[in-house]
Amino acid sequence: TATTASDTDDPTVAAGVQNHVLTQLLRLRSYPCVEQRLAKGQLRLRGWYYEVHTGSVREHRATTDAFEAL
Repeated sequence: TATTASDTDDPTVAAGVQNHVLTQLLRLRSYPCVEQRLAKGQLRLRGWYYEVHTGSVREHRATTDAFEAL
């Protein structure tokens, strides 16, 4: 189905997409090669959420467990 303008304003859609971003970060961290590089400080993972209708980019911050504007 097509996304309508009202879908982009629905907070449950944003929450679902942001949850998906966090799930994929967890998945990436489960790979041994990623885990090793994270432990050595050779890699950093970032979870970003792009709001198409506003152009806003938000990054997940572990310290607040929230997506905050860049």
